[in-house]
Amino acid sequence: NLKRVSNAQLEKIEKLEESKQNYRLELAKLKSDQLYEITQNRTAQQSEINKLQNQLDLKTFEIITERKKLAKQEVFYKEIIRELKTNKELEKTSLIALDHKVTEAIEEKKR
Repeated sequence: NLKRVSNAQLEKIEKLEESKQNYRLELAKLKSDQLYEITQNRTAQQSEINKLQNQLDLKTFEIITERKKLAKQEVFYKEIIRELKTNKELEKTSLIALDHKVTEAIEEKKR
């Protein structure tokens, strides 16, 4: 009777050990799967971050380029305005000189 009990207990212990080992393997597999999923998620997130950073860099470059163009245009237009003012002053001076000559010619004719 003792041998039967012992054998039965030994079998039960062996089954429990086997079950325990199966649970350990299953747990290790789950942990491995979770780690893989976390790694995949991080990789996907990093990829998205890199994509957004590249888009931001591109937009920043476009803004800088546009600002440079506007600065050049501003300098160009200021130069044109300066030239127009100079031309206007020259025209005013010429008109005054012409008016003076016309006045002199009229005075000359009157004499």
